[in-house]
Amino acid sequence: MSRFVVAAVLAAFLFGHSARSAHHDSGNMWVTSVAQAPNGGFWIQVNDTAHTGKTIVSGPAPVFESVNAPGTIVAVPGKMGYWVVTKRGDIVSRGDAPAFCEGHLSKCSNYPSDPGNKSFVMHAAATPDGLGLWVLGYDGQVWTVGTAQPYGDRPAEGNFYGSAIVPTPSGKGYYILMSDGGVHTRGDAVFFGSTGGHKTREYTGMVLSKTATGAVNGYWMLEEDGGVHAYGDAQFLGSTGGNTSRVTSMFSMDGGIRYGWVTYNGTIGYSTSYRRGPVSTTEHDLSMVWTLQGDVDKPGAEVHAMLLGSGRVDSWIFWPAKWGGVPVYQLRHEFNGLCLEAKGDRLVQAVCQANFANSGAQAFLASSGGDDNMYVSPAQNGYLAIVIKPGKSLLEISMSGSTQWRTLATTTVTSEATRAQWHTSGAVGDKTHLGVPDLQTPPQRWVVATTAPVPGSTVRFVSMATGRCGEFKWTGTADYLFNAACQMGVQNQTFRLVPDGANVFRISIAFHSEVGAAPGFTGGVMFTGASQRWVLEPLKLL
Repeated sequence: MSRFVVAAVLAAFLFGHSARSAHHDSGNMWVTSVAQAPNGGFWIQVNDTAHTGKTIVSGPAPVFESVNAPGTIVAVPGKMGYWVVTKRGDIVSRGDAPAFCEGHLSKCSNYPSDPGNKSFVMHAAATPDGLGLWVLGYDGQVWTVGTAQPYGDRPAEGNFYGSAIVPTPSGKGYYILMSDGGVHTRGDAVFFGSTGGHKTREYTGMVLSKTATGAVNGYWMLEEDGGVHAYGDAQFLGSTGGNTSRVTSMFSMDGGIRYGWVTYNGTIGYSTSYRRGPVSTTEHDLSMVWTLQGDVDKPGAEVHAMLLGSGRVDSWIFWPAKWGGVPVYQLRHEFNGLCLEAKGDRLVQAVCQANFANSGAQAFLASSGGDDNMYVSPAQNGYLAIVIKPGKSLLEISMSGSTQWRTLATTTVTSEATRAQWHTSGAVGDKTHLGVPDLQTPPQRWVVATTAPVPGSTVRFVSMATGRCGEFKWTGTADYLFNAACQMGVQNQTFRLVPDGANVFRISIAFHSEVGAAPGFTGGVMFTGASQRWVLEPLKLL
């Protein structure tokens, strides 16, 4: 996820008449784009003028040589690398991105070697196998590279131009978005609606919405003022409010459960997300959380409620769906992709259903219990609820003893200075170490558990991988952060988050606010009077 410090509402920027004219005439002037790295962070291709650009990095994404030209950036699926396709058709590879076309689109297609304004590259997208590209020109033509197959163009009309191309999950089709808001489907792409060409502002980006099974069920479209429009079953998750100048592109985040946008100067914004995280009782601190028991990566595993800190922590996504036209949720396990299913009065894990035509066993309702609390019920028996029975851990569906639930905040903890993140491994008592995420060292998430139901309360950091708590202790030379078994009332396991910017915090010892976390001189996380700033993914705390 993003570790970039962003604003929910982006600053306005006023363009003169000459700048707007240049944007219309010269293809991708000001079209800044973003690619999300597999293990966190972003690569951003900032196009400062019609003729210059640069690549900048946000968060823990690895740094490669900048591409100093205007262009569109495309991540290689599942790999640490990207392409920048410049507006004049150069294809520049970085990291694990394979080289294509001897470095220019004209070498492997009919793209002109010396393109004019109307042929400039506006957008590009990767094939699912990472071995090809679709490239969209200003004039609506689509050019193919590698394994990408052509499914048709959309010739531009009047002053409208091609602004985004988005492939279907199968790679056997794509959507072409025109600047007037018209959506054109090719191959196996399904149409869910558009502005019908009745443009009020230019449209600059598009992201697909998907079901829990990965099927496309709609899309989001971005206007240049930052307004976002949802079509099909896509849920509106936020925008800049429609009052920001030159929001130039849109990108999918976190497997499609939210989206982001970027302005011409590289400022990123992001939407909210579907409700997700560990599902917990409404108590604070070390409360009960839904945890899989058995073979956790296979269907049939039962769901129990275990004490937070007693083992691995499971995270669930409340994925929007429809059952008989009624909005419901599939509860999808965030890491193994399987869904919660009612099996009699028990809850088990099962393969996510594409639809509920024959059974509503995976359809759930989440009704408000006040504040962020909720009751979770099976949609086909809404008078029942998921509960914990006294003296038991197995979750059951029952009429009695209704349990209120909430989702806990989870985050990564990243040093603003070094981009290294907190990691735990090994036995209880091992030091928490720091490492920059890569393919071998993926980001490690932490539950931020408040210790009391009041704003500004102290917090614990509980590793989702190990279920252990962060605890500081004296090593003979300094206080360091260690893995420790979670225990009630242990002062060394409680911390204070002191805001120091948007999603940036200083993390201090709870009873000694002058001593805070910093990267240690010999590795790990130490506590010192010279505390440093840490980036926490956007999280909602009391």
